[in-house]
Amino acid sequence: GGDEEGEEAEEHGFYFRSLAARAPEAADSLGALREELAAADASHDASELKVWALQDLGVQAAARVLAAKQPLRALRDLCQNFPFLARGLSKGPAPRELALEVDRLQQTVWGSSFSGAFLNGRPLPLVETNDLAGLLTTMTREMRTVDELQTAGVPPLAIRAMLSLPAAPASLRVSARHPAVVVLNDIGRDRKYARWPPSVKELLRPNPWGQISFCRKNVFTMVFVLDPATGDGQAVLGYLVDLHAQG
Repeated sequence: GGDEEGEEAEEHGFYFRSLAARAPEAADSLGALREELAAADASHDASELKVWALQDLGVQAAARVLAAKQPLRALRDLCQNFPFLARGLSKGPAPRELALEVDRLQQTVWGSSFSGAFLNGRPLPLVETNDLAGLLTTMTREMRTVDELQTAGVPPLAIRAMLSLPAAPASLRVSARHPAVVVLNDIGRDRKYARWPPSVKELLRPNPWGQISFCRKNVFTMVFVLDPATGDGQAVLGYLVDLHAQG
């Protein structure tokens, strides 16, 4: 595609837009050179590269996308014009750290023949199902998440880090033993529950009143994240006090 506002991509070893801006009088000559190089490249695609030039091509393509100021645009351009960009890519750097990480993921997570597409760590339904509706749903959900985080005033770097977190497993367990957590009702330690039996087997014991038998374990825990300096936070605190008063 043609040049768009934003980051300029290197073409055939040149940055034509920057050169034209620095030397406007040479714009016509630069345009002619650009077209000539493009025509020459069109007759030499990736199929003519030597075997040794292909071995790091995937890493080199990934490195270019990761280094771009607009990764999605760079990825789009590579996907649409890969055969004609392969020769230039093969001359670019193949960072060792990136190559080692790709090798590690292939050996421990995906396998050497894995093929997939991800957005913010979420798998996209493209490779096996080609579910365009699912793709649109996933992209809309991720965009909505970004919008909500931006509205909340979260810095862009923090948003990027949060979106890169791995997806939560189907069965999620949260530890409430962090010092920031204030326990209002600790059945396992509070004195008023000292007479309750400590074994969870008590839950299976028949109760004459048709209720679940009590045991001295925090079997079910409710965790509230709130700011007590706000009205909403104070309303939640009032709700917690009511729950505690009801036993």
